[in-house]
Amino acid sequence: MIFLILVAIVIVVFVKRDRNMPPPIESPEVEESEEAILEAPAPMVVQGTGSAPVETSNQAEIKLGILQDILNSGKDNDPRLESELKVLDSATKQAFTSLYDEWAPEGRNGRGTIIFLIGRNLNEKSDFDFLGRVLGEPQCLSLIDCNVAPEPGIDEDQGATEIALMYPQVVALESIRRVFETDPATFEKFRAEIELALAAGSKSDSPLIAERSEELLRTLSQ
Repeated sequence: MIFLILVAIVIVVFVKRDRNMPPPIESPEVEESEEAILEAPAPMVVQGTGSAPVETSNQAEIKLGILQDILNSGKDNDPRLESELKVLDSATKQAFTSLYDEWAPEGRNGRGTIIFLIGRNLNEKSDFDFLGRVLGEPQCLSLIDCNVAPEPGIDEDQGATEIALMYPQVVALESIRRVFETDPATFEKFRAEIELALAAGSKSDSPLIAERSEELLRTLSQ
């Protein structure tokens, strides 16, 4: 009997204590997080070719901003190329591809840098399709205007000039060569896409790119 009375007293005490407890305090961190989500800018949308728009991640936007900063500065030895921009996901590569298309054709170094970054992350069909499109581009005739050949008689090192003019395509070929030599699994998985890309390069109106593409095709078939 005494035991039951004690149990009843304990229950009453806990019920009263529970009723007297103040309401839980809302965490300011949670409120701040929710406000940040509501106020965050909409993610950037990059229009893909022949498909619905591709919504990039926040990480892709950050990396795209870093790349634009590097290209605008002209510092192709920026250490961020080997840190923040070393590993790219699909959304980032799509954003970089769109930036390549927007970049002035005469900006050969900038375009080559974009291809170099994507070329270190070749693991999707769209990557090799992009390289094939690059290799099939018309020859750039001048660093001043890709569509206008320089006047005859200009004293230039023709070999160095052609490499500079076709720098994006040279980088694309070296990216494919690197896959063949160092990543046999990726090479076999995308062999058909690689051969199509090189076939496009072999038809280039640049003798340099056509010759190197054909040479690489022969190497792959051995």
